[in-house]
Amino acid sequence: MTLPRPQRPGSYHGMISDLLDACGRRAVEAETGHQGPTLSRWADPSDENGRRMPVAALDQVCRLFPDGAAVVARHFAALAGGSFVPEGAGTSPSAACADLSASVAEATGLLLAALDPAGPGGAAMTARERADLSDAAQHAIDAARSLQAALREGER
Repeated sequence: MTLPRPQRPGSYHGMISDLLDACGRRAVEAETGHQGPTLSRWADPSDENGRRMPVAALDQVCRLFPDGAAVVARHFAALAGGSFVPEGAGTSPSAACADLSASVAEATGLLLAALDPAGPGGAAMTARERADLSDAAQHAIDAARSLQAALREGER
């Protein structure tokens, strides 16, 4: 078994890889009929044939796996300079605040671990650490927007 290639945070191929991970690659294979090598090719940034996941397949996977749709929504919202907040997220300010606190704590822990001189990259971050920290930071941003939405909802 070959290991997946490292993805650039925020890249199209990274989003496809995250989508397949969120849905479960075997589940996507079973539900869509697309074989593993095809899925791997779609997520491989070094694939020189330029094959990308067709929009129809992306739509199908997102309809079958709503958690995967959130991955795609976050990617495109970030490209547009925004963030994705699922409907109904942060239904109360206290729940949203707790989620924000946990998200910031997770991102802080990842940052401290990544900058630890005894860590895998020494005092410099590895590509995996950058990707994990980027994901955690995006979750914290989404949590902050959920808190903001919950507070605004309370004003009405």
